[in-house]
Amino acid sequence: MFVMMKHRVLLIWLYIVVVLILALFVVWPLLKQHAQVMNYELLNYSKASDLASDEMSQVLPVRRARPVTVTVTVAEHSIRRYRTNRTVTSGIGNFAPPVEPATSRTVSRDQMIQAVKNRRFRLMDSLSRFGDELDFDYNTCPPDSVLRDSAKRDRPPLHNDCPHVFIIGVRKGGTSSLIHYLTKHQNFSSVYMGTHYAGETAYFYTGYERNVTWQSYTSLFAKDKMTGDSSVDNFVNCLAPERIYESCGKVKVILLLRDPVKRFQSHYRFSVLHKNEDYFTRSITSVLDSHTMALLDALEKRSVMTLQTSLQQLAESACLFKPAKNMVYEGLYLLHLHRWLCNFPAENMLILSTEEFAKLPDKIVEQVMDFIGLSHFSDIKLKSVVSKQYNTNPVKQSENEYRLLTSSQKQRLGELYHNYNTELFNLLLWTRQDLPWD
Repeated sequence: MFVMMKHRVLLIWLYIVVVLILALFVVWPLLKQHAQVMNYELLNYSKASDLASDEMSQVLPVRRARPVTVTVTVAEHSIRRYRTNRTVTSGIGNFAPPVEPATSRTVSRDQMIQAVKNRRFRLMDSLSRFGDELDFDYNTCPPDSVLRDSAKRDRPPLHNDCPHVFIIGVRKGGTSSLIHYLTKHQNFSSVYMGTHYAGETAYFYTGYERNVTWQSYTSLFAKDKMTGDSSVDNFVNCLAPERIYESCGKVKVILLLRDPVKRFQSHYRFSVLHKNEDYFTRSITSVLDSHTMALLDALEKRSVMTLQTSLQQLAESACLFKPAKNMVYEGLYLLHLHRWLCNFPAENMLILSTEEFAKLPDKIVEQVMDFIGLSHFSDIKLKSVVSKQYNTNPVKQSENEYRLLTSSQKQRLGELYHNYNTELFNLLLWTRQDLPWD
C-alpha cells in the first residue's frame, strides 16, 4: 500500500512539472513580446520612413548643408599635459596655456528626441542609426572622394561575388560576438570562426599590400549562403571604403562604436594577452604616452593642430597611421566615420552602439538581421544565441596594475577625445545621458 501511494505521489509531481514546463514555453514568448511592445516602439522599416529614406538617397551626394566646425580634440590643456617642456607650433601659430577649456555645442536629450521624431528614424527607441538618416554635409568631403566624384560614384563594381556584409569595426567593439551570432543562422556563414580573429580577412589592407588575388579572397567564403567579412582594420584604413565600393558596390556595412577610452584599454590588454611583440613587454602607460605623442607629432606635421578646424581640413589627416599601429588614433571615430561617409553610400551603412549591444543583444541582432535581409531566430533560439559573448578579456582582480589605465590617465585620454566625441554625438544624435563616454 505504501509503495503504491508513493508511486502516485511521484506521478502527481511529474504531471505538475510537465504542466509547468509546457506553460513556460507557451506563456514566456507572450510575456516577452508584450514587454517589448511596452518598453520600446520599434518602427522597423515603416512605409513612411522608407519613403523618406528613398527621397534622401535620390539626392546624394548633396544633403542638408550646415557649416560644420569641430573643436579639435587636441585641445590646449591636453597638449600641455603631454608636452610640459616644449612649445607646440603649427601652421597657424603657437599654443599658449589655456585660459578657458575649449567648448563645443551639445545636444540635450529633449532636443535629440525631438530631432529623432522630426527626422523619422526607422529605429525610434534605439541608438542605432542608418547612414542615410544622418545630417551629414557632403560638401565637407574632399573633391576626389567617391560621393563627390561622379565618375567614381557611378561606375559598376568590379566583382559580383563579394561578401554580402562587412562589419568594419571598431576593434574591441563587439564585432566578434556579432559575427558569431549571425553565423548561428543556417543561411549565414563567415571565416576563421574557431580563432580569436573570427570573420577577419584584412584583404582590403594587408591583402592589397601582399597582392593577394581576388579569387584567393573569395574562396574563403561559402557560395550557397549569405556571407560576412568582419575585418576591423577596415574602419581605420583610410583606403578601405573606396576599395570596398570599387570592388563590391553597395554591399551592407555595419559599424559598432564603443567608448574610446575603454576601447583603448581593451585593445592594449588584448594585444598583451596574445603576445603581440609591439606591446607584450610594454606597460599601458608607455603605450599611452608614446602613441599620444606620435599622434600629436603627426597632426603637427600636417599643420592641422588648430583650435578650430573644419572637417575639410580634418579629412586630410585621416591617413596618419596604418591600422593597429596607434591605439589613440583609432579612437578618433569622427575622422574615420567622416572618411567612410565620403566614400561609401550612406544608405547601406548601419551604425550601432557597443554599449547598447551589450545591454540588449537580442534587440540589436534583430535590427542587424532586418538590415542585411536575414529571417529572425525564434525567441528561444535568439536567447540561446546571445547568451555568450566572444573574444572578451574581462579585467581580473589579480591583474597587474601596469596593464590598466589609472583614473587620471582615463581622464586625460577622455579630455583628448572629448570634442571629437561631442561632434560625433551631434551627428548621430546620441547624448551623454545615454552613453556617458569620457
